[in-house]
Amino acid sequence: MIWVIYSILLALEILIVAATISNAIPYNLHTPYYDSLLLRYRESIRPDRDFLLYTIFIGACFLIQGVVVFIGKHRLWEKHFTAKLRPLLGVQGLWVTVEVFAAFHMIMDQQPSGAKNLFYGALILSALTKIFWGELCRAWPLMREKASRIHAGALVQLSTPLGMYAANALAILFIFLVIYIPNPEAVVAWMYMGEQFHQWDGNFMGVNYGLLYGFLPDVDIISTYGFGFPVMIAGLMKLFGGFGYANALRGLFWVGIVYYCLWYLLLRRWLVSGIMAFAAIILGMRAQMFDPLEAPIIWQQAPASVFRYCFDILFFWTLFKHLQTYRRSLFILVAVIVSIAMYHMISTGALLLAVLLFYLAFHILVPHLRIRMFKSRKSLLFYAGAVLMVPVLMLGWTYLTVKGHALTREFWMNVSEYNNAFYNHLMTFPLTDSLKRKEFLFTLGGLAYPLLYMASALYGCILVCFKKQDYKFLFAALVGIYGLCLHSYYILVATKYLEVGLPGIFLLFFWLDHLIAGRLHPGQRNIVRWVLLSVSLLMLLTSPMLRGYPNWLNVSRNPVVDPRTAQRVGNNSYYFNQLYVDVPEAIKLPLNNLGEREEGLKYEKDFKTDQEVIDFYHKETDFSKDAALIDRWTPAGARVPLLSSFELLILQQAHRKPFFYYFPLLNSRPMRMRTWMGSCGTILTKDNVLKIIRQLESANPPFIFMERIFLTPEVPAWYGYQFEDFIDILRYVLARYEPGEVGQYLVAMKRKE
Repeated sequence: MIWVIYSILLALEILIVAATISNAIPYNLHTPYYDSLLLRYRESIRPDRDFLLYTIFIGACFLIQGVVVFIGKHRLWEKHFTAKLRPLLGVQGLWVTVEVFAAFHMIMDQQPSGAKNLFYGALILSALTKIFWGELCRAWPLMREKASRIHAGALVQLSTPLGMYAANALAILFIFLVIYIPNPEAVVAWMYMGEQFHQWDGNFMGVNYGLLYGFLPDVDIISTYGFGFPVMIAGLMKLFGGFGYANALRGLFWVGIVYYCLWYLLLRRWLVSGIMAFAAIILGMRAQMFDPLEAPIIWQQAPASVFRYCFDILFFWTLFKHLQTYRRSLFILVAVIVSIAMYHMISTGALLLAVLLFYLAFHILVPHLRIRMFKSRKSLLFYAGAVLMVPVLMLGWTYLTVKGHALTREFWMNVSEYNNAFYNHLMTFPLTDSLKRKEFLFTLGGLAYPLLYMASALYGCILVCFKKQDYKFLFAALVGIYGLCLHSYYILVATKYLEVGLPGIFLLFFWLDHLIAGRLHPGQRNIVRWVLLSVSLLMLLTSPMLRGYPNWLNVSRNPVVDPRTAQRVGNNSYYFNQLYVDVPEAIKLPLNNLGEREEGLKYEKDFKTDQEVIDFYHKETDFSKDAALIDRWTPAGARVPLLSSFELLILQQAHRKPFFYYFPLLNSRPMRMRTWMGSCGTILTKDNVLKIIRQLESANPPFIFMERIFLTPEVPAWYGYQFEDFIDILRYVLARYEPGEVGQYLVAMKRKE
């Protein structure tokens, strides 16, 4: 049987080599048959050598097996002989696995340079292994003995306090090197070139700009992700030097660094092995930060990053310590953390509250835990009071932010406005959609997570209930409950389950670690753990998104534009201006804001260095002429109604306040485009449009500033359908205002007398 498996593995490697050679040989399409075809059938010619490769695989299998039988027919059934072949089988299986893994990435990734290096490296090492197998067998006992001594010595050193500190420091350093971005300005310019900040502006930068002028979130200006989310980002920006895109990015990735470091330190205490803790963190970063669905960079969609639920690590750290000691002060701290998490983002904070309630209920129901936690009726009252503290404190933090508005119905209606879109199925998708798209692996992954969470919760609770295991298994059950709650985001939206899948990865490594510790002897345990760590590292380091992530580990010093590392989105061969490059000419207007036809869109190929992208970004976002126009016609510190792309940057350069509650109002696009965009995604209903018009009617401003392109006499009917909301607002403005002074991109519309 061993020889059969080895023959198949060797034939697979021959197939891989043959496929590699085949791909390097160009096809000759212009055959006599091709030239004889009707033109409409020539497109159906899709030449391949699949059948030839299939034949090579079958032939190689039988040929190798025949050679084996002919050469070793007298020893083929000797157990001691076949036992010696098991290492060869294992090594061959390793190389074939690596080659298939690398080949998969070469086929799927648009820029598989790292996968190519891995693929050819594995082929070379596989060949060398076969050539020098005898020498390796003779050297193996010495190498193994030496490695065992080194490993045993390393374990002794790591078991000392100094060794543990050193191991933790190295793991934390690795996390830092993976996440830290040394040139945030380049990433900001990159995001401008790719999507013109419409994600950031609509999610948090718009409301943060309002906070600079004392606006209250969900009172004076909309906050799509609650009131605590932008307030905390504002605090981070202030910490790093003040309001700005680069400082916001610094705040986000530093939260990510701290978050993953704290989870690593907690996993070191929860899991049996530090190696497994590090492997779990590596795989967690790979899944959450470098999921292709989050291309090109996780921080561009801040609500998809760990900032969304960053307080869960503090919650679980404190709860873990409470399980060990049952100190009441720790439970009070847990309640405070949950209240802050709810203030930060009500939806994710409520999930932690659900876990806390389950934690209390389980202790009440299980006798031996009830005795430890509730020693008297006063204890029960104390814990009930601590839980009641959560909503009270959350209201307190809210009151500090919005003052008396926290006690009004209007404020809470505004808070729930954006969430209502999800609850009314506006931005949700049925789980069956992915099946209809034949995304079977995606669907399987999304449905496997709740099974793991539920199994962890039930099994962990049963083990603790019957005193079979200690508090670590109850902690696993709590993580499972939290995972079930967090996974509700995937069930609701049916996309991107990996961005909320960290609890599942941590639970997977917890159960694997205890399975290894209970079933294998020490030598085998270490081998399996190092293999799992190696696999996690391989999955992280071969990620296309990591290759383009602009950290210190990047192979390029110009990762934004370097062809080896520049990110791509979807099937595009570019990221810059990917939203607008394919806009059909039929919906474009005759002239742009400058009265020109040339749109001047730029792509990665137009830049040689990241600094050139930064310089281009600063040049394109220099709105000084339009800021001067606003300055001439409005008093200092006034609220200015502006209808334009880049409302935030224009008002910032003019030192003026936003006018509209829904700010920013419009999606941004390059100002030289011969088209325009609709609302930023905050205007969802006709009532929202009426609210904007009522604002204009109530204030009756003498001037409204808008882009010159909005004065185009006739636009395609497509605009009326696609941008119905903005067309209504534009009609209101054009009916009551007339053009005045013209700036670079803007025109000052004067109120008609």
